[in-house]
Amino acid sequence: MKARRWAMAAGIALLLTPALGWAQSDALLDNYNRYATLFAQGSFREALPFAVETFELHKSEFGVDHPTAAVLLANVAELHVEMGRLALAEPLLVEAVLIAEDALG
Repeated sequence: MKARRWAMAAGIALLLTPALGWAQSDALLDNYNRYATLFAQGSFREALPFAVETFELHKSEFGVDHPTAAVLLANVAELHVEMGRLALAEPLLVEAVLIAEDALG
């Protein structure tokens, strides 16, 4: 389980580094880095507000139709999954898939 978390955090970091590097605000990058650090440490409850804020900042800076928005929303859902909150995670995952389908075609 711990290896899965590390792999996911590393994969997300690699995926988002270029996307977040294109004229994003310092607040967006800082929130994402805090989320990623806490996620990698297994501190899911503490990571949640940073993941939500990262998604909200990204949405306001790049729009909800940007492909990275789907990944960031899935990050929020994954935190809920890790905390056993499956009922909260499911609608977020469905929304993330819809965003990805719209963004990527």
